[in-house]
Amino acid sequence: MKRTLLPRHVGIQTFLLLMTGILLIQMFSLLVFTNYRAILRNNPTRTQVAHKLEHLVNVTENLSQHDIEQLLRSAEDKNTTLMLTTVAPTDRTLISHPTFNAIHPILDQAGDHGISFSLQLADNLWLNVIIHQLRPKTWIISSFSIAFSITLLLSILLCFWALRRLTNPLVKFAHAAKRLGRDVNAPPIPETGPVELRDIVHAFNEMQDRIRQLISGRTQFLAAISHDLRTPITRLKLRAEYIMDPKNQEKVQRDLDEMTTMIDSTLSFARNTHLEEPLVWFDIVALLEALCDDLVATGRDVTFKSAETKVRFHGRNLALKRTFTNLIENGVKYGECARVNLTTQSKHLLVDIDDEGPGIPENEQEKVFEPFYRVESSRSRETGGTGLGMAIARDVILAHGGTIELINRQEGGLRVSLSLAVTEH
Repeated sequence: MKRTLLPRHVGIQTFLLLMTGILLIQMFSLLVFTNYRAILRNNPTRTQVAHKLEHLVNVTENLSQHDIEQLLRSAEDKNTTLMLTTVAPTDRTLISHPTFNAIHPILDQAGDHGISFSLQLADNLWLNVIIHQLRPKTWIISSFSIAFSITLLLSILLCFWALRRLTNPLVKFAHAAKRLGRDVNAPPIPETGPVELRDIVHAFNEMQDRIRQLISGRTQFLAAISHDLRTPITRLKLRAEYIMDPKNQEKVQRDLDEMTTMIDSTLSFARNTHLEEPLVWFDIVALLEALCDDLVATGRDVTFKSAETKVRFHGRNLALKRTFTNLIENGVKYGECARVNLTTQSKHLLVDIDDEGPGIPENEQEKVFEPFYRVESSRSRETGGTGLGMAIARDVILAHGGTIELINRQEGGLRVSLSLAVTEH
């Protein structure tokens, strides 16, 4: 069994995955918050700068020029440069009454990359201010949007990965369950994943093995009976040669031949030999077209129509060929003709086989698919066969994930409607 670092129970795995996700999201949020605080310190807002400059102007009213210069040096930072001059500069905006209401509009008009202006102090001194960078007006909104979007994206990706990690074994289990309905000899499911899922998979594999053994036992039982019956039938055929009356001899020989045919058909049906064929890719349109052309060549009234020129299908070629042949021949035999129509719908392939016969009573339509059941009252094998054709046809269609249905058409005749699941490739 493959070892993993994750705990064995699905509940603990879910808890750890969710806690890991929450921890990662919290760490990212803390990183964003720390970075935001640093930016706040290094990039003041326009209101903060306006209040700071107004406060400096008020403090310098009763100070000497030397004290003002020392104050300005202490008030400088890496984002703000303060210089004191006795002459008003001519290359920047001058503010003669440096109050908050006068400074803030100037800052509002400035770009995000900084601004320079001068404030008039007492004694005809000028405070030259250079703001190297101001915080963008939309920074808070845009930064929050980016951080929120990244956090949301990380949360979605983490949740998707966690759910995929936990549900992927269940998806494989569902596919294997569907495959079992088509092929009882399919390989067992690998027993991986949490303990609970491994227990389910183990029980499923045991069930599949028991079904396989049951079918094998039934087949061996019928094979033994078939072998035991062949010996007395052979003896009866030899004794029939001594019957003097040719008519009676012929009747006995025909009955014995029918018994042999019934035994062979029953054994073939029980063995499911029609489902042992490997799955291959083939063109089902070409298959149906060739079948219909062969029947037309023998003088049968058969037509074929398809909405598609080519449809790739993954299935048992020979089994489907026998099934379609049997259904089309039934249409010709009991309904005088067969009209085959193929269409595609979503992920299904639809095949309708219409005839112009009397149809089948609704209360007998489901019974037709039962082994050895024939609609006609006479038990003649010449018209009814062994009664296994429709049973085998349904098994083949169901093994391909499809359905088969009998419908009496309003205009007369019977429609055999088949639906086959199309596998993507």
